[in-house]
Amino acid sequence: MKVLKFFRQPYFAFILASIILFVSCKRDNLVTEKSIDAKELSKIHQTSLINFKNSKEVFENRTSTYDFDEKYVETEYLNNLKYLNKNGIEALLIKNNIDTEVLSEFDFFLANENNPDVYLELENDFTFETVEEAQFLFNLVVIYNAVEKELNLEKNMNLTKSQLYRISWGCALAIAGTITVTVGAIWVSGGSALLYWIFSKGLATAALIEACGDGWGDI
Repeated sequence: MKVLKFFRQPYFAFILASIILFVSCKRDNLVTEKSIDAKELSKIHQTSLINFKNSKEVFENRTSTYDFDEKYVETEYLNNLKYLNKNGIEALLIKNNIDTEVLSEFDFFLANENNPDVYLELENDFTFETVEEAQFLFNLVVIYNAVEKELNLEKNMNLTKSQLYRISWGCALAIAGTITVTVGAIWVSGGSALLYWIFSKGLATAALIEACGDGWGDI
């Protein structure tokens, strides 16, 4: 009875209401801190573009040996490529702890890329809880656009015209996805030639990606 009487006291109701309000505010603050807004999304995209450009310049101007293990990186890339060919891009993302929602975000961004409000719409339609999630999306977008451009120019490709004709959206995405997964956190620095080096490797092995056609070779 004393316990029940205690819970009926006015000050207890006040304390309980204060706790609920505190927890509610705390939860709202956490959501706000985790949510990446349109301005930050735009900034992350621009950073990805700059990092890729810087990497290309380092790659093209370098005369000495690279500051990374080429054989190791190439092996990782080919292993990811094998896995993608066997299991698909979604499975490759899952294997590397990347949310497959990025594919929906990717489709949405490409469809609205020329819209000046694309970042705001991206913010409204999707939730980016970490900067890393947004970075992966825009790294994928940057690589995809670069791959598609190179394939259209038919540069650095040992493919016949019929093979080039069969190169599809799926092929460019497969190349971009494999490259982006392989490079990973190296994107953050942006100065290393590794970014563009593995990009070139991706173009050179496009014929080995099943999404590019009817299976043009085995790795």
